[in-house]
Amino acid sequence: MFGTVNANRVDYENGVASLGRFMECWPQEVQALFTRRLSIDDFETALIGS
Repeated sequence: MFGTVNANRVDYENGVASLGRFMECWPQEVQALFTRRLSIDDFETALIGS
């Protein structure tokens, strides 16, 4: 998942834990949130879009 986080560590960790719980309850819906996967080396593609 690519993005920025404007939160302290505890809030970030709670978000990750929540995502895990969502995956347990609604795996297909959570997977639908991810539109594409890129390696870290393709960060420019992710930012610029192509």
